[in-house]
Amino acid sequence: MGSKSLLFSLIFLIFVSVVYSACTSTPCKCPIGTNQGQYCGSKIGCNPDSVFECNPSGEACEYGFRTTCHNCGDLTCPPPRPPPNCRRGFTKRDPRVICE
Repeated sequence: MGSKSLLFSLIFLIFVSVVYSACTSTPCKCPIGTNQGQYCGSKIGCNPDSVFECNPSGEACEYGFRTTCHNCGDLTCPPPRPPPNCRRGFTKRDPRVICE
């Protein structure tokens, strides 16, 4: 019974270590007093294309490249606007984009 639980624990730990996104140490620092959380590097003076985890003491670790940080400098980007000669559908709920 003990060897089965040990084997299960070992397999579980290997699975978690492969699947879990690691936050690696970085020389980049967050401003002291920053709320605990994830930030695009452009918000804290680090690599603008990467996501960083900050803590209030100023320490940081890096998750790596994120498309939204690269595209708009934030964790989530607003939906793209239609071209200038286009407009949204006839009602607020109409998802179509009509171009003239």
